[in-house]
Amino acid sequence: MAVVPRFVSSTANVPDATGPIFVANIENTFLMGTLVLQGYYYWTHFQKSDRTALKVIATVPIFLEIGQTVLTISDAFNLFCRQWGNKEALFSVGLLWLYLPVLGALTSFWAQMFYSWRLYTLTRRIWVGGLVVMLALLRFVSGVVCGALIFPLKDVRDLGAVRIPITIWLAGTMACDVTIMVLMAYFLSRSRTGFKRTDNFIWRIIILSLETGGVCCFMTLLHLILYVGWTHHSWHLAISIPEGKLYANSLLVILNQRAELSQTVIDANDWKSTGHNRTRDNHFPLTPNSAKSFINVEVSKEIYDDIGTPRRARAFVEPDSPGFEKPMQV
Repeated sequence: MAVVPRFVSSTANVPDATGPIFVANIENTFLMGTLVLQGYYYWTHFQKSDRTALKVIATVPIFLEIGQTVLTISDAFNLFCRQWGNKEALFSVGLLWLYLPVLGALTSFWAQMFYSWRLYTLTRRIWVGGLVVMLALLRFVSGVVCGALIFPLKDVRDLGAVRIPITIWLAGTMACDVTIMVLMAYFLSRSRTGFKRTDNFIWRIIILSLETGGVCCFMTLLHLILYVGWTHHSWHLAISIPEGKLYANSLLVILNQRAELSQTVIDANDWKSTGHNRTRDNHFPLTPNSAKSFINVEVSKEIYDDIGTPRRARAFVEPDSPGFEKPMQV
């Protein structure tokens, strides 16, 4: 005999139950499309040049988020189609315990471990990368613990029962994001090369790191405020469900910006001075008169980007430029 579902009573607040899931799935799908485009851009530009480790770093979060998207759509289909009108299904936890704290924590942990590697590559200081690893590991473990505690719950309004672990998880996420932003901005600002265009690009990396980290940090803070302030409502899910895709997209953005770095280093060979263009194969023609007043010095400098990829830039230094030592007069 078929079980007749219990239909929603007139006192049930349906928008509070269905609204967060509806909004979260729209955001989740949009960010999934952005992530697919980022992945396509990466594979078309770096498939041949990148080593296997970087390819794995770029690919894993894409597949993690594809799985997370499938699970969220499954829960949404169950709520809006299969169980529509069933009062118990309105606030059902479903697979939330898996795709929010576990997969979400895993994706952000993967991105934060990548940032720790970037910081170590940039500074060659173990404590810098180790600090980020410890914070990322703390918030990943707390996320998995939250998933284990949410699993036996039947109603999303009962998430207040695991308030302390969830607060630790979100606070740890914010602490790790802020640490990454501060360390990245500090050490990149000290990595001046003396090449104007390269230094301008370093500044763009700093801005990009602050933008990507700032967005993730802001969304986590908003998630924490909505959860702590309105624990018995589920609107915090509209922010938290797509949060993992922000980390995955920020990771791919950082990897893809190397295409601009390569172009910048190539352009660094074109230095203009006194109305003449000088490139690698087009030096200043030295006449007997100009040779007495002008010394042409070619500088070859090895530049490493923040991921450890060597880039060679060549330029020309004029006698009046900073750092040039004039020959001793005899």
